[in-house]
Amino acid sequence: MRDSRVPHLPAPDRLCHTYIHSAADPEKARRIVLNAKMRRTGVCGATETLLADADVAAKILPPILDDLIAAGCEIRATKPSEARQAREGGGGRDWITEYLVRSCR
Repeated sequence: MRDSRVPHLPAPDRLCHTYIHSAADPEKARRIVLNAKMRRTGVCGATETLLADADVAAKILPPILDDLIAAGCEIRATKPSEARQAREGGGGRDWITEYLVRSCR
């Protein structure tokens, strides 16, 4: 990283987050999140954490979570009652764990 000639974001813990902004196109967000998590689950660039702006979370997250579940991804949420089929979690060790393939079986 010290000798890099291109811009980069150092990620020493290799945890990747995907954030959905309130102005995001919902269908584009669905495709991006599914690709970011499920395309190559064993690489360090796969999304572990999905964050969404509070203004759109209730509307945009359910179809995205349905897509991920249908693809075989295990969902852990800070408020499992708000995320269908989510397991208890989304806090503590979940925020600092690199899941890779383990979360998608």
